[in-house]
Amino acid sequence: MRKVGILVVLFMLLLGACGSQETGDESVNEPAAHNHTANSSQQGGGAGTTAETADTAMAAGSESPKKPESGIEEKQYKIDGTMEFDGEKYSIAATTDLTLSKANYGGEHIYGEGHIHVYLNGKVAGPIVDDQPFPINDLLLKEGSNTIKIVLAGNNHSEPYNAEKSFPDIVK
Repeated sequence: MRKVGILVVLFMLLLGACGSQETGDESVNEPAAHNHTANSSQQGGGAGTTAETADTAMAAGSESPKKPESGIEEKQYKIDGTMEFDGEKYSIAATTDLTLSKANYGGEHIYGEGHIHVYLNGKVAGPIVDDQPFPINDLLLKEGSNTIKIVLAGNNHSEPYNAEKSFPDIVK
């Protein structure tokens, strides 16, 4: 009879452990577990699944806006700039409220972070990854009128921010 009692207790513990595991898995699959705004303590777990750990790391290490379900940034980032000419060459002094990231350039897209694409006559002329003026290579300018455009871009080179500025009529 004692063996039966021990088996019943072990069986109950086993069932209890399986039930709590299912609950943990369900919380990982809930949409809130993937919005990168809630950490594992807010999800009611702390078991440390890979998804919970990633969400916790994102919530703790990033204050940038999160991607809404529509796929469009929640915050509308802005870009501005001036074209400067020093008598020999042009340069762009760009300003933005987007966090420019040299370290994550070319990496995974992090909302609120990225770089600036520079287009010269419709072709990519280079990235701006910091707040330093960007020199325009005189060899790339064609004779006559040129158009330069700067566009906010994500780390992965996507352009989800819908922000740009053009400088038409740059003459060589």
